Amino acid sequence: MEDFDAAIAELKAKGVKFKLEPFSTPVCKMAFIYDPEGNLICIHKRNAGPH
Repeated sequence: MEDFDAAIAELKAKGVKFKLEPFSTPVCKMAFIYDPEGNLICIHKRNAGPH
């Protein structure tokens, strides 16, 4: 996704249930949410690579 923080804000505003709140790793930002049927989905954005 292009704008991870905006996507997370939109999901929260819509009342999406989070299994794991957003967190950062050395290579990405990610969060885990549930879809309306209860399936677990990973939301993921890789960090920018070296320029």
